[in-house]
Amino acid sequence: MKKNTITIVMVSAKREPLTIEVTVKEIVLMLVLMLSLAGTAVYSVVNFNRLRTEHRQLASSAQILREQLANREARVDSLQKQVDQRRGALLLIGGNSDTMEVSPGAYSDKITIDELRVTSSNDSLLVSFRLVNTSEHEQSANGYLIVLAEHDSGLLERYGTFPDIDVLPGNALSYTSGDSYSIRRFKQVRAPISLEYRPSKYNRLKVLVFDRQGALLLYQDLRLNV
Repeated sequence: MKKNTITIVMVSAKREPLTIEVTVKEIVLMLVLMLSLAGTAVYSVVNFNRLRTEHRQLASSAQILREQLANREARVDSLQKQVDQRRGALLLIGGNSDTMEVSPGAYSDKITIDELRVTSSNDSLLVSFRLVNTSEHEQSANGYLIVLAEHDSGLLERYGTFPDIDVLPGNALSYTSGDSYSIRRFKQVRAPISLEYRPSKYNRLKVLVFDRQGALLLYQDLRLNV
């Protein structure tokens, strides 16, 4: 036997001996390798568990963020619907001197508008349409009408108007400021509107029709392309 070696003798089933000689150094190296592999395995298991925990935490955080994003998107949609509902809303002074906010729509079946046309020049619009009396028995219809051209900034003071009236923030429109009409069947209306800016800066047209007592009969809000 050599010095610093360990001899291992193994006998097979045929009685043939098999001798293996291993040095102490090799045994130490194998032990170190085994301990290193064991340590690596333990570290891998611990690290895997840590990564799995972090993944679960990230997945939970991602779910929370998705829910928050969905809630914010729902809030944005709700606000957008409110904006759409309020688009075109105007502040008016009615016949009983009450101030009210109105949105586009037909408020009566007595008056309609058809054959609406808009032409533009350098600093004005010409709006024409038929104001039709749809009441029964051809009863005479009387009242006032106002036509507004909305500036794309949305600023009231930049509106173009027919007739020429002041539209200012915080000031309600009075129906008596409108152009008077009296019709039995229909009336061809020509509404010239002077503009402070070029016509392409105006994106919506608003037509308001009142009866003689100040009740709103019709409020049309139309997209304007000039």
